[in-house]
Amino acid sequence: MAAITITRNIALATSTPPTFSRPSVAYLTSGQQVAAGQPRFETIAGRMGLWVEERTTNEVANPSFEIDLTGWRARFNSGTLSRLSAGGFVGSSFMRWVAADTSDFRGPLTSAYFTVNPNETITVSAWVKGSGKGTLAILDATGQVVGGDGGGWLSSLGALDIPSAWTRWALTWTNNTGLVKYVYIHISQWVTPSPATIDVDGVQFERKGYATTYVDTSRAAETLTIPTAGVLNPQQGTIELSLQMLNLHNWNDILTGALNSGRFDFFTDASGAVHWDFGLSNSGPISASGVLSVGPWYVVALVWSAPSLTVYVNGSQVATNNSYDPSVGLPTNFGLNTGWDGDADCNIDFLRISSRARTASEIAAVASAYLNNGTPPVDADTTYYLGFDGAITLGGGVRFLPPA
Repeated sequence: MAAITITRNIALATSTPPTFSRPSVAYLTSGQQVAAGQPRFETIAGRMGLWVEERTTNEVANPSFEIDLTGWRARFNSGTLSRLSAGGFVGSSFMRWVAADTSDFRGPLTSAYFTVNPNETITVSAWVKGSGKGTLAILDATGQVVGGDGGGWLSSLGALDIPSAWTRWALTWTNNTGLVKYVYIHISQWVTPSPATIDVDGVQFERKGYATTYVDTSRAAETLTIPTAGVLNPQQGTIELSLQMLNLHNWNDILTGALNSGRFDFFTDASGAVHWDFGLSNSGPISASGVLSVGPWYVVALVWSAPSLTVYVNGSQVATNNSYDPSVGLPTNFGLNTGWDGDADCNIDFLRISSRARTASEIAAVASAYLNNGTPPVDADTTYYLGFDGAITLGGGVRFLPPA
């Protein structure tokens, strides 16, 4: 391959670091609390990355039983409900229900109901362990006084073996009844061969179509803001990042920034398609469905070279068009989950910004190396590099200067 000459790149001793924000506590998937303002790092599928998650509210009044069992009861007053002060998944305490017999539909139940409007989708989740068989259910409380035992199940996970170690159960339900529904959360014994024991902790009620990580009350969106002065070349450039999706939903705004005209917005939708606007809204390339899925690590590359915009995933081109016009300007700030809704859900392991359009072969080589436990190089064309192996580390220090 012929040598590529880049002009007006200079090396500086340092680059301006990014700014992380989350003005609320959050929890790791291990149940460990992380203080407000501190990033979360999770190792999943062999890679440690920065956990970037959307905002949420947990509407359960007493979800982790650290003080008492207020807001919970045993359905039909059957069995024994108690609080244990050590060994919980979230914090120290947890709730234990021990069955009196093998009758179905018995177990812990919320005292207060939740209102679910027509066509609204909710997700309930709980960390459970114990013995016997049971399930997580959404119980119809419509027409009952607070503290009633509820009617039929609107949805359940079906009969499951209650795990011996803390495991998260999650259940999503959409109210397609055409009516306002009032519901309880019920962790129930179900078709068990012997009386069950059910330990419960970290219960969550969210008005979403999926479960996010546990939080006691509300969690703010996690954002990472990258200063763009001297980092982005308006004529051409490349952004590469490793990405693991935690959830797939519409308007999963991962990389965003405001422009003089239009927007910079790299996002996914519920089908696993990727979208990238660098200019007018809804003008950029869109991939086919299923390019991304929940779980695997991917290497995504966004390449602009007027007038083209091209998206690569794991070294393969998945979308391109000619919608880019440099006159739209550059973002004044640019970052992860800094978009309009704060709804990104992903894990990220590295981010590299370059001052030129990397070639398809370069992009494929970086993707292949990363997926085989390598890391991208920081070379003369790298204007910004971030790593996330247990800390947010700034590498490189090479800054782009536009032509004089």
